Amino acid sequence: AMRQLEALALVVRCFESDAYPYDRPEIDVAKDMEDLVSAFQVADFMMVENRIDKLEKQVLKPTKTQDQDKKELAVLIKLKGVLEGGSSIDDVALNDAEEELIRGFGFLTQKPKLVVLDLPDEGADEAALRALVPDGIDHVLAIRGSIEAEIASLDPADALEFMADYGIERPARDRLVAELYGLLGLHSFLTA
Repeated sequence: AMRQLEALALVVRCFESDAYPYDRPEIDVAKDMEDLVSAFQVADFMMVENRIDKLEKQVLKPTKTQDQDKKELAVLIKLKGVLEGGSSIDDVALNDAEEELIRGFGFLTQKPKLVVLDLPDEGADEAALRALVPDGIDHVLAIRGSIEAEIASLDPADALEFMADYGIERPARDRLVAELYGLLGLHSFLTA
């Protein structure tokens, strides 16, 4: 299902709370992001490897698609090498024909990504946490999840006052939508 998505939003927890157990002794934002990126690389590698296995048998038989299959195989072998080296598919320079050959795969490492840093209510060094975001991820949004949940539960007048107390100009929901629009290059046009 993730392969059909146009972009990925990766929510990374940056706070400790007894109410929400954590699988490591302490919060490790860098490791969490590294694990997410690695999981995408492994998923893409497995897909590439399975398709290569199938194509290596298929190209030996004369078929109507044999030439196309050989071209696809060559691109996938290139991608496999990149993934084995620990890089992502979006790091590979592909020409238009190669892009067309792999378009249907929906590679996770090729999708645009937004990292959402879920900060504690106070005390987090946002700049230091942003510095932990891996290269290649251009969009980062820092939110304070518990405060934003409280804002969402208030009526609009109270929410505005609450936001003013915390110096929040727009709710996280609005900022998230704006970041995703920017990530995907989308615009909304309202007509009257």
